[in-house]
Amino acid sequence: YMDRLIVLPINNTIEMLKDIEKGSGDLTKKLDIESEDEIGVLAKSFNSFINNLQNMIIQISSNSEKLINFVKEISETSSELAKNATSMNNQSNSVASSTDQANSKITSISSSSTQMASRVSMVAASIEELGSTITEISENCQKELQIAIEANKHAQLTKNMVEKLDHSAIEIGKIIDTIN
Repeated sequence: YMDRLIVLPINNTIEMLKDIEKGSGDLTKKLDIESEDEIGVLAKSFNSFINNLQNMIIQISSNSEKLINFVKEISETSSELAKNATSMNNQSNSVASSTDQANSKITSISSSSTQMASRVSMVAASIEELGSTITEISENCQKELQIAIEANKHAQLTKNMVEKLDHSAIEIGKIIDTIN
């Protein structure tokens, strides 16, 4: 009877903690809450800790996806700028080698400069947007850090509870052995 009420729930909690510690724990599993005593409170706290950990992992994954998308946008803009720079270089070489067509080439360069200025403005806007996104990601990381700190506190409290329960279980076992 004591095994079912005390030792079995404690052992289940210990096994799940060991799985998580090794990195092989299933974060979708929950402990069964069969009572409202200290064992039930332990199970409830552990389930809450696992839920917080799941939410933190989801948030980190979401922020990573946003960052990847912004990096792709910057890469595409940089490639376009490189193409435009190469185009400008080719146009400048044509002007130097062909004085007869200087007037038409200067007009062409002017047009390309306008395009370049427009694209540079677009890049500046993209960089500004990236800056605010990085700021947002930084703020989210700070929030996630606070969540991780809280999760660590909960884990430490849970560990301490488990250690106390383990010690109590040993003491109870000694008493039962004495009674027997």
